[in-house]
Amino acid sequence: SIYGSKGHNGVVIDRPLTWKDFKGKVPKNSAMKAATYYIIEYKVVEQPPNPKFKVTLYFEPKKSWVDKGFLKTADEQASAHLLNHEQVHFNISRIVSWEMEDAMNSFMYDRKKIRYQVDSIYRTYFNKEKAIQRKYDKETNHSGVVDEQEKWNKIVAEGLMNKTINL
Repeated sequence: SIYGSKGHNGVVIDRPLTWKDFKGKVPKNSAMKAATYYIIEYKVVEQPPNPKFKVTLYFEPKKSWVDKGFLKTADEQASAHLLNHEQVHFNISRIVSWEMEDAMNSFMYDRKKIRYQVDSIYRTYFNKEKAIQRKYDKETNHSGVVDEQEKWNKIVAEGLMNKTINL
């Protein structure tokens, strides 16, 4: 799970991911069986002095990939388990994007420092999201540790309901 940059081919997905969404090429010699790529972008929807921001999470189908060999040989349960792992990555990003939007829209900006302040909020949540993703993959060993995966499934399901994630 990786952040992209501007000029992306991302799409907004408001439904569970399916393997059909993963259209990217598998990198050579990858130890992983799948990867989810996405971008979190913000834009100004109301100008200062009382700015409002819209934060959008985009899934990147052309960069996200799944090992076709794995899909051919995996049983339905193994395939569903890995897809769920990737879905949780995406859901973590979704929760943090909500937090970012909330933080941007509730901050009392100083007109002279607004660009710096918005950028600082973005970077804070960007770093939070990356840290959570790293912790998730480390603790689940990329979905390999089943009881840790279950624990994370619950944490993230709760986060989707509460629109926040705290670890």
